[in-house]
Amino acid sequence: MLGSFIEAFSQAESGLFLYIQHHSEISLEMARLITRSMKTSAMITFIRDLWRIKPLPSWSSDLDPVLKQMSEIDAIRNSVVHNVSFVTTDEERVSTNKLRRLPWKEERIYRVSPDLLFDLTRDAYKVDAHFISVIYGTPRPLKERKPHMPLLTEEWLYKPRANPLT
Repeated sequence: MLGSFIEAFSQAESGLFLYIQHHSEISLEMARLITRSMKTSAMITFIRDLWRIKPLPSWSSDLDPVLKQMSEIDAIRNSVVHNVSFVTTDEERVSTNKLRRLPWKEERIYRVSPDLLFDLTRDAYKVDAHFISVIYGTPRPLKERKPHMPLLTEEWLYKPRANPLT
């Protein structure tokens, strides 16, 4: 399950990269140069900054919530990949930054279950679908892009919670 999630995340990250190249109207080589050391969070920030210079066309306004969801997915992915996980007394696996976090940073704990990984995997593919539909599709509002990619109008499966352990 974790492998499928990582694969889907990589696909979504590729969508961010291709969107940067597309919306910036730069060559693939230039996009590679600009993004070569960018983490996902930096690519998201770059896209938001890019929109300040070159605003989103009205027909692609669905991309803002897509970036918000990708940020949530990225936070959990970073925790699962870079931090310790353990089984609680409730026999549930959690991932936390407690060991490595700086004292002024917020402690983050995520319940890591097969259901969560399934939801994140599907949502990562949905993120990618949004970017691909804008890059390679004709400039049309979301509801007109839907017949070609039904995933675009489905709800996000992962819903961020104030307390990730609930």
